[in-house]
Formats: sequence, structure tokens, C-alpha cells
Amino acid sequence: MDDIYGSEWVVFISMLVQLILTPGTKVEESFNLQATHDLLYHGTNLSAYDHHEFPGVVPRTFAGPLVLATVASPLRAWQATMQPFNKMWMQLMVRGILGSLVVLSFLRFARAIQWYLGREVATNLRILVASQFHFSFYASRTLPNTFALVLVLYSISLWLEDDLKGAARWAIAATILFRFELVLLFFPLFAPSLLRGHIPLLSPLNQSAIWVAATTVLPLIVFFLPIDSLFWSRWPCWPEAEVIRFNVLDNRSHEYGTSPALWYFYSALPRALLGSIVFIPLSLIFDLRVFPLIAPALSFVAMYSVLPHKELRFIMYVIPVLSVPAAVVFARLYLNRHKSLFYRVSAWFFYALVASNLAANAVFTLAAVGNYPGGDALSWLQHSQRYDKARFRSVHIDVYAAQTGVSRFYESYPAWEYNKTEGLSPQDLTRFDFLIVGSDSEPLKALIDRDYPGHRPMVMIRGFSSLKYRLPKSFTDLLHPLALIPSIEMAERVVVLKKRDE
Repeated sequence: MDDIYGSEWVVFISMLVQLILTPGTKVEESFNLQATHDLLYHGTNLSAYDHHEFPGVVPRTFAGPLVLATVASPLRAWQATMQPFNKMWMQLMVRGILGSLVVLSFLRFARAIQWYLGREVATNLRILVASQFHFSFYASRTLPNTFALVLVLYSISLWLEDDLKGAARWAIAATILFRFELVLLFFPLFAPSLLRGHIPLLSPLNQSAIWVAATTVLPLIVFFLPIDSLFWSRWPCWPEAEVIRFNVLDNRSHEYGTSPALWYFYSALPRALLGSIVFIPLSLIFDLRVFPLIAPALSFVAMYSVLPHKELRFIMYVIPVLSVPAAVVFARLYLNRHKSLFYRVSAWFFYALVASNLAANAVFTLAAVGNYPGGDALSWLQHSQRYDKARFRSVHIDVYAAQTGVSRFYESYPAWEYNKTEGLSPQDLTRFDFLIVGSDSEPLKALIDRDYPGHRPMVMIRGFSSLKYRLPKSFTDLLHPLALIPSIEMAERVVVLKKRDE
């Protein structure tokens, strides 16, 4: 991009802060992260790949990991000359590459907003999104949704600039490769253009929507179907089709938990947008041009609410879009500040909104830092045993620890065995030199005494437990708002155990 704006740097810095403070990953991110690791470190040795060693996961496309591994390969070559080198740094680099792609796509979206609604709106949008927690937090997370987000924002950017065919191609790629439910977002986005004839449905053929769809879908299938089939060792393998079958046709998404029908509206969106959410209806008073943008986003959330399993990451695509209304309102107030005292005072509320976003961001970030006790435990163990890194040592990592921060990038010592086999009996576990065990459902001490008598605790790792909200008890409490900031409750979540001497 030419002429980089200062507010664009703010978005990039916000992503980097989240990346550095929360370097760990959770189970939802594991496939894409492990696949990127395996592409970098195992190459063509497919039998050593994590999804073959520990089968059972619902297939995902290798499109995203291939992009990350390709961009990161020069760093991997450089790392090979820098022995010893902690692979955890490579995980940060890989996530940083993805985060940079997301930020660049968002900045492209903000530039399109500038063309569509004005420079002040785009500047406000960048500042608002940078001050929020969830966009910057998810930007570098190796989720299928995050890879899709790159394409979604680019597609909407082209749509705003009236490049409907280009927008449709990127929308189709995001839907076919990463998240098929995006059809619920793109259908209401493109339907008005189809109804008005801006894109002919059938004729002339080489200008029609059918032609655009066919000439996008076919190359994607021809290119990625063999690649995914090769990596998953079965033919044919279209990963997103299997996800559709699991979540929609077999209706098994509820196995991961369910939430009330309106959960996205009363919980997820308020947490993601914070104070910006109240400006969604108000923005229509200031500029009706936001309606064609926010209506598809809200309809997507409404339609997606039908599925019982809900997570905020499933609707991350609408966070930048639904932040536009607040940016519009404050831009109009600022531009009219000379007209009256009301406009002048109201414009200053933008800074109050950003400040409140940053305060909430700080609380969410502190909570997120404690969400990866499994990764913290493995890091502690390897550091404490660093003088034995060249000797064979066996480590068993249980399910809870593996789901809360442990990845193959954390496996720093080639001479060690890192085992994540599930369902081992207490007798089977006695052969391991170290165990990393976790639980959030029962006290660790009781768990150790019952199941691991052959090992002794080395260290307990604390992790996030809950946010404790402090409600005002008197009028004087309202005069000290800092006293009302939620406190973060921590608890012992993971323990590192060492085999007892015979």
C-alpha cells in the first residue's frame, strides 16, 4: 500500500500485542498449526504428520497451511542454520504471517470504506477495531475462520468498490475452501445485485453469475482436491464437504455444546463490539449507505443462530463490518462539530468509547494470557530439564494439556519422546519420565493421588478460571470506577509430574 496511514499502523501493532502476549494456541487451532509445522519440518514424509499419527479429526483443507508454510519456508531455512533454535519462535513467526495477512485484508477493507463513506469514517474504523479485543486476538489464530476472514474482507472490499465479479470470486473461494456457512453471509450481500441485474444470472454466458461461479469453483477443485486427497490419504477428499455433512446433514455440531438461539446477539456481539454495538441503529439516521453493508451481516448472524453449537469465532467476519456504524456516527458528529455545542461535545464521546474499549481489551487480554496452562507447563518442563535435552526423556501429555497450549512447535528437544496417546491406563503411564496432566473439573491434588501414584508433582501451573464482576454497593463506589474493574480469578489447572525413583 502506498502512503501508509498512521491509523493503519495502529491496527498492525494491536495484532502484534495480542500475538506476543498470548503465544499459545488451543485445540480449535491445532489442525492448521500442526499441519503448518509438519509441512515445514517433515515435508514429504506424510506418515509423520500429526493428523496421521493421531487420526480422528474432521478433515480440513491444507490450503491455509500451505500458504503459511510457503511464506515461512525461508525462515525455516534460516532457522536450520541457527542451532540451537527454539521452535516456539517459529510458531510466533507462522502466526505473525497469518496475522499480517488478516491485517492487510482489513486495511484493504478500510480503504474501500474510505472510498465508499469517506476518510474520517475509515480512520475511525481502524482506531475502533484496533481498540477492540477480539479482532486483534483472532487475527493470528490458525482457525479455518481466520483464513476465511482474509478472503471475506477482501471480497467485501471489492463489493464496496462495485467490482462485483471480483468480489464474487473471492467469496466463492472463501466458501468452498474454508467455511461453507459463509453462503449465509454472501447470499444476502450479492442477492440485491442479482435482482437488479447488475450481474446477469445466465446471459450473456461469459458475463453471467453462473460463469463466474463455474470458472472459480472448477479451478479450485482441480487444484485443491488432489492436494487434500494426497495429504489425507484418501480419494476424493473435499474437507469442507465433510464438515458440512458433520455439522449440517448429520446435525452433530451439538456434540461440542449448545447455546440459546439468541446467544450471538446478547452475548457474542456485545463482547466483540463493546460500545460500538449501540450505534448500529443510530448510524441509519446519519447515513443510509451503511444499510446495504450491515443488513447482510446481521442476517448472517440471525440465520447462523439456527445451529445449536455457537462460538464467537464463527461470526468473526462481521466484527469489522458492524464496527462501521459507530465510525460513521462519530465521523458525522466530528464533521459537524462547528454547527453547535451538541455536535462538538458528542464528537468527544469517540475518545471515551476508545478508552472504554481499551480498558475492556486489557481485562480480556489478561484473562486470555492464562488460557494456555498446558503450553506453559511444557515450556517450564523443558526449561527445567534443559541440561538433559540431548538425553532421551519421555513425556506424556494428557488431553487437557494438549488442548490448552501444547503444539508440535513447543516440542523443542529432538531426543525426547512427546506422547499424546489417549486412554492409557495408570500402569501404561508408569514408563514415562514426566507427565503433564490437567483438569478444570476436579482438584489436581485429588487427581494425582488417585491416578498417578508412581509420579510426584514438580510444579503446579495456574490458569484462567473466571472473571469476577464487582457490582457497586453504594453511591460512593460509582465515584471510584477503577474499583469496579472485574478481577481475574486463577486456579491450578495443570501439573508437571516426575517419575518417582525406584
